[in-house]
Amino acid sequence: MRVARRVKIETPAEISLREMYPEEDVRVLAVGWELSDAFWNVLKNGAQAMLPEGGVLSVDVKQFEKENEPFVEIVIHNQGSKIPRDIIHQIFEPFYSTKESGTGYGLWRTQLVIQEIEGSISIENVKDGVETRIILPTLIE
Repeated sequence: MRVARRVKIETPAEISLREMYPEEDVRVLAVGWELSDAFWNVLKNGAQAMLPEGGVLSVDVKQFEKENEPFVEIVIHNQGSKIPRDIIHQIFEPFYSTKESGTGYGLWRTQLVIQEIEGSISIENVKDGVETRIILPTLIE
């Protein structure tokens, strides 16, 4: 699972992309293009939040087990502006957007895709930006 490469995100010169993956491939049961769209939405929003100043957009992928079931955690961190506390709870609502040209469709659809494959997604402000945490069940080979 190469998140940023799979979705072919191109970042402006002001933004550098850092990716950390486990050595072994991670496989999830999902419709590939839907999951790619979901990652693309999160990466695009993260990159937009860092403009015009720039910064590092990072993707960290880790495998773990919970109750003997395998999972993967994808943490996408941007060093952009934080989401105001009074609206962060609305971020996944359908058609809610803080962007002038936004439709509010992206993160809502992203959440649906993740939940359809029994995963979870959360977004929180952290010390130096915003982290989106996606947890997905993985396939056992």
